[in-house]
Amino acid sequence: MGPDLGPSRALHRGGVRETGHLLGGVQDAYLSEIESRHARIEDLAARVRQGKTITLALLQRVSGRDPLPPVLVRELIEGAVAR
Repeated sequence: MGPDLGPSRALHRGGVRETGHLLGGVQDAYLSEIESRHARIEDLAARVRQGKTITLALLQRVSGRDPLPPVLVRELIEGAVAR
């Protein structure tokens, strides 16, 4: 995931665990941030529609149940592809 799709520095300071998972209410704030980057999500969805493969990566090993930013971005891209 490029820096344009990851959580902002403010969210990282306030609610991203060492593992990369989002804490509680931070998920909603992150979704608001990422949805404001609608054009980037649509660009990635267009690539998927063309049959291209995209890879969303997290550069550390993680565990736990809280959502990860790449998973949330994948869901937004899948939703855009389906439209």
